[in-house]
Amino acid sequence: MKFLNRLNNDGSINPEKVSNNMQCGIDVHDRMVFSDPQIQLLSLGDFVLRCRSIINQSGDDKSDLNFFISSYGGDVHTALGIIDYMRIMKLKVNTIGIGPIMSAAVPILASGTGKRSITRNSVVMIHPVSAMFNGTALDLTNDVAQAKQSQDKIFGILGKYSTQTASFWKKKASTNFYLSPEQCLSFGLVDEIIDDHQKI
Repeated sequence: MKFLNRLNNDGSINPEKVSNNMQCGIDVHDRMVFSDPQIQLLSLGDFVLRCRSIINQSGDDKSDLNFFISSYGGDVHTALGIIDYMRIMKLKVNTIGIGPIMSAAVPILASGTGKRSITRNSVVMIHPVSAMFNGTALDLTNDVAQAKQSQDKIFGILGKYSTQTASFWKKKASTNFYLSPEQCLSFGLVDEIIDDHQKI
């Protein structure tokens, strides 16, 4: 899909072009990328395309990107891929949590390479990796081992990019563990809480 710039030739804002960009999950002018509400297989490709579209349309490959995360979670492998892409980009990616930031969305928020922020009324929740398995007994054994490995990776990431250890997160997330923005700040998952009228 060819993404459209938001400006007319004379430099004025074209509302139709702004709408097209927003429908694609980006705002080129403010360098905003918006997460999918459900992290699924296509979300990784979408994230890469959105980031590249902003860079290519703006002609600026040095200024920060702002990744707005509002998601109930989803596929852990896709989340790990999004984290990998954020970490290998040369420019910084600021992560901004707003609304629900749950499950696989939490390590994405914590892994931002720039400033990591959260809004005052956001809700954060982490829990054990869950999966549905089928196949032979050996397949099930391998699938369970892979799920455990993915879970350990998630807790390791939370331990790396917060002030708490991986074992802390593993213990806390033995069941649904909800955190307030204040707890996220205290535990080092984010760097700031966005207050009223604060410019993002």
